[in-house]
Amino acid sequence: MPNPFRTKTATTVLDLSDSDGVRTAVRFHQTNVVEFTPDFVRLDSGGWETVTTKRRMNEVSDHFDLGFGVFQKNFEWFVVLPSGKTVPFVDGITFPRLGKKLPLSLLANRLAESCTL
Repeated sequence: MPNPFRTKTATTVLDLSDSDGVRTAVRFHQTNVVEFTPDFVRLDSGGWETVTTKRRMNEVSDHFDLGFGVFQKNFEWFVVLPSGKTVPFVDGITFPRLGKKLPLSLLANRLAESCTL
C-alpha cells in the first residue's frame, strides 16, 4: 500500500509507544490530529476545523483501518464511529477501536512506511 502521507505538507507519523503499550499519532502542524492504540482512537483538530484537518483525519483512518470518518454538515463537524453511530465532533473525542484490529506486525510495517516521509 502506498504511503498517503509522503507528499502531505506538515504531516508526521509518530510512534508514542511506551511501557503501557503501542500508541501511534499523526501530527498535522503542531497538533496530534489522530492518536490510536489497538483499543482506542482520539481525535483533536487543535481548534483548526478545516477541510485539510478533516481530510488528514480521514486519510489516517483509511490507512490504518481505524474505521471512523469525519464529515461536515451545516458548518458542524461529526464523527461516524467504528460502531456506525454518528456523534458531534469535539476536540479530544475518544472512542473504542472496534472491528478488525491490525496484527502488531502489520501495524509496525504500516508505521514504518508512514515514517519515510
